[in-house]
Amino acid sequence: MNFISEISWNYVAGFFDGEGCVRIYTGKDGYPRLHCSIAQAEPRHEVLYALKDFLAEYEIGSQVYTKPGKNGASVCHYLWISKRVHLLAFLYEIRPFVIVKKGDVEEALAWLENNPPGYNPKRLHSKDEAQAMYEMWKDGMSQEEIAERFGTHQVAVSRAIRLRRKDLEIAV
Repeated sequence: MNFISEISWNYVAGFFDGEGCVRIYTGKDGYPRLHCSIAQAEPRHEVLYALKDFLAEYEIGSQVYTKPGKNGASVCHYLWISKRVHLLAFLYEIRPFVIVKKGDVEEALAWLENNPPGYNPKRLHSKDEAQAMYEMWKDGMSQEEIAERFGTHQVAVSRAIRLRRKDLEIAV
């Protein structure tokens, strides 16, 4: 089935509104990840391959995966976008047209903007930095304010405070 010439961003956004999702999750390595996927059961899964070809014309990489159905359910196929550059391009393209999942798209774009490439929430701060963060937190400053002051992310602040508290408990 070749109907790629009839596919538009409006169509892709509508399809995503009905059959797609954006998911932020923790990867096997413990780092936060984001992906978009669109699901379609057999026998209508050919549309995902047409969408994959359409996205490729815009240099948006994607993969189609198959998952067997359980308890007699149909086999399900997933169009999957997970690389940051491809996610950004895809989300920006469908953003003007999505209706139902507009909030999800906006949240995903905000997440990508707030978690730049190379972002490592597990980065260790020096003991001096961790101590300063801990003291600010003890004095009532929010982790968000501390993160802003140190030019880091709230997750990194939370981890630094937690590790510093453990160090202090061990020292006692």
